[in-house]
Amino acid sequence: MPSETALAPLAAAPERSALVFDVDGVLAPIVARPELAAVPEETRAELRRLVGRYLLVACVSGRAGDDARRLVGVDEIEYVGNHGLELDPRAEELAVRIAAFRAGVSWPVEDKRLSLSYHYREAK
Repeated sequence: MPSETALAPLAAAPERSALVFDVDGVLAPIVARPELAAVPEETRAELRRLVGRYLLVACVSGRAGDDARRLVGVDEIEYVGNHGLELDPRAEELAVRIAAFRAGVSWPVEDKRLSLSYHYREAK
C-alpha cells in the first residue's frame, strides 16, 4: 500500500493528476477464470467519485479494451486494452500476425485479438 506521503502530490493537484488502474487484481479480485471476474459496486462508485476530482481516471488492462469497459462498467473513465497495445498504430497489422500464430497452436487460448493468453491454471 502506498504511503500517504507518496500520494500527497496527487491529492494536492488532482486537476493535473491521472489515476490509472489495472482491472484484474486491482479493481476486480483475481478469480479462477477471467470470465468470472466482477468489479464490486463499491469500487465503481469510488471510480465515479474520482472522475469528478481528477484530470484523468483510466484503466489499462491485459484484457481487450471493450472487455475491460464491460467489466468495469464506468463510462466516464478511459480504457486501453492489451497492456496498451491497442494504442499502437501497427495494431491491425499485429492482429493479423497474432491470428496466424494462434492458428498454428493447438492449446486452449484466451484470444484478445492483439494478444493471446495461455493460462497455466488450465494446463494439464
